Amino acid sequence: MENTDVHQKKAQILIVDDQAANLRILSAMLMKQGYEVRAVTSGSSALKSIELDPPDIILLDICMPGMDGYEVCQTLKDRESTQDIPIIFITALDEMVDKVRAFRLGAADYITKPFQMEEVLIRVENQLSIKRTREALQQSEARYRAIIEDQTELICRFQLDYTLTFVNQTFCRAFGRVPEDVIGQPVVDFFPDQQSVQQCAMQLHKLTTDDPFCINEHRIVNDQGDSRWIEWTTRAIFDMQGNISEFQAVGRDVTEQLQSEAERRKLQRAVEQSPTSIVITDIDGVIEYVNPKFTQLTGYTFAEARGSNPNILKAGDTAITAYQELWETIKSGRAWHGEFHNRRKTASSSGNLPRSRLSLIMTVRSPILSPLKKILPSAKLWKRNLNEHASKPKLQPAPNPSFSPI
Repeated sequence: MENTDVHQKKAQILIVDDQAANLRILSAMLMKQGYEVRAVTSGSSALKSIELDPPDIILLDICMPGMDGYEVCQTLKDRESTQDIPIIFITALDEMVDKVRAFRLGAADYITKPFQMEEVLIRVENQLSIKRTREALQQSEARYRAIIEDQTELICRFQLDYTLTFVNQTFCRAFGRVPEDVIGQPVVDFFPDQQSVQQCAMQLHKLTTDDPFCINEHRIVNDQGDSRWIEWTTRAIFDMQGNISEFQAVGRDVTEQLQSEAERRKLQRAVEQSPTSIVITDIDGVIEYVNPKFTQLTGYTFAEARGSNPNILKAGDTAITAYQELWETIKSGRAWHGEFHNRRKTASSSGNLPRSRLSLIMTVRSPILSPLKKILPSAKLWKRNLNEHASKPKLQPAPNPSFSPI
């Protein structure tokens, strides 16, 4: 029964038996298969040998003078460094041994004397295969844990009763805790807003294999007492029968994002409710946005103005050189200030607006009205007091021309 498996040829086997004949038979049998074999004749010698060079598997005789196989097995299983080494007990057919006791002590299997080569090899190879599989799983788990611990997101797992079974370091840092203090605690205890927790709980138990995810935002209080908003993506884990067995949640801190969105909404409302007519164009002068005050004063709706050129407002009494100067100024990144005489949507001269003072700037980025990273080398056309007559005193530019009405 030749075996060419590289791992098995390199496997080290320790045989412990007080009978020299048994050692010779087993050693010859296993070395023929490519295993590295060493043999000792007592339990105390076995412990010393294992301490110096732990083997991959141990064949251990139960009935030996002095320290018997049970005691040797108990000692090895009590040590963290040797508790995972598989032990196969050796016993004679006519010996009265307690096999239940052997397995309770941690034995993996047993073989009987006289030895049957096929049986010995199969049992040895089986335990070595199990050991390699377990080690591979441990390595995979270690790699998975390393990846999880490197994440900046909060990651946790919890059971159906919300008891936490796993948390990563980011989760612990968010609450100023260590894993030992967190594992076993209800995850809901970390969220102060119980109403949102109850709503989330209802969603979790409605998850199915076809729709296993839900997204919620919860407020937490960190170890400094600061409130943070976390967006949680929670996934249900199902067993072989399709029933939910646990949940895994990944949390992303969205506090700054929510604050920015709230600020943008405030600023957008300010623009929309402004008593000043506001127009935004692209670099070519094509209108991208007008606020409601523009519509009220000019008669052009947003749908009508969008995509048009501001020259729809020309009254016809401004020299073309004035417009050229305007665009050259704002394209150079400077602010332009001046006056134009505009007209309403009606084409008659009676529809002209009073002469208005204008201020224009070129902005690279608009925090309200443009997508992030979109270049807006545009005229941000803030027309102040369009209903005032040109003879009235001119208003001074706003102190912050980058965003305030100008």
